[in-house]
Amino acid sequence: MSKKSIIIGLASLLVVATIALLVVLRMEGSACGTEQGGGFKIIRYDRLVEDYAATGNVALWQRLNTEFPLETQALVENVLRLGPIDAEGIEDSLCAFYASPSMHRLRTDVSRRFEDLSDIERPLGEAFCRLSQELPSFVVPKVYTQISAFNESVVVGDSLIGISLDKYMGADYPLYAKCFYANQRATMVPGRIVQDCLLFYLNQLSRPKRPDGQGETLLDCMLQQGKLNWIVAHVTHKPLVNVAAVTPATKSWYKSNERRVWQILCQRNLLASTDAALIHAVVYSADARPYFSDPYSRGVGLWVGMRIVDSYMKRHPEVTLADLFAQTDYAAILRESGFQ
Repeated sequence: MSKKSIIIGLASLLVVATIALLVVLRMEGSACGTEQGGGFKIIRYDRLVEDYAATGNVALWQRLNTEFPLETQALVENVLRLGPIDAEGIEDSLCAFYASPSMHRLRTDVSRRFEDLSDIERPLGEAFCRLSQELPSFVVPKVYTQISAFNESVVVGDSLIGISLDKYMGADYPLYAKCFYANQRATMVPGRIVQDCLLFYLNQLSRPKRPDGQGETLLDCMLQQGKLNWIVAHVTHKPLVNVAAVTPATKSWYKSNERRVWQILCQRNLLASTDAALIHAVVYSADARPYFSDPYSRGVGLWVGMRIVDSYMKRHPEVTLADLFAQTDYAAILRESGFQ
């Protein structure tokens, strides 16, 4: 073999090796697997508050206000509604609130139930990784835990998410029985934490701007929430129906009745309605009085919205996740979805 042939051969191998390396680097850069998700950590703010409530230590109160000022203000003012954060004696009010017998039991139960959060951190970190890759302006938020006394499931701020662990103790948790309907309790399970965090945060980032005097229509709400839940399903690799519903009976009802539901909404000219009560009864599973009489129909409007978005995305493979997230012309999505 001539010297020239050897040089050409080595050059070809170098080109192949370079291309292979670039492919590997691209794959590593785009991967959002277990390793990436495992690096994401949730701040156990609830434990710091627990320590303060148990001891009344002034240094801990100062730490709550200096290291976690937004979290502490949100907890005191908006979640527990104890008063202004700078009110005289507010720290004593916080201690007294958490010291009540019912709160003591709740705090103890939460501590035992959520001793470790790795099974939440990993999938949540993976989902944030995918969102940061597909949405150019997406900022991964700081996530912390708290005990809200059943007031809020998820609290969202500027690049901040607070998870109220006491709202995810399981559908059969005894203290829920007197406070929540059965359909509400069904969603208060640890397995919903990841998707709830994603959905609340995406809702915070995606607030459609409407002309003055123009309210949200039923169609707007169905497709806005359908879009965001579709994105949650996409980044968590869950079937759409598993994001839309919890119980097998509800999932089955959705699939069996989606066409009939859509026909009724169209025939009764409800899609253009801005009646807030109607919208809530059709779209949200927590509503005590669903629009359709069957108890498994709660939230079916969300499911139909997700199915319309799914049909739209399948017909338009060129549409990126960022394109979908930015799209607020829901009449156009419906029109181009082919959904009937």
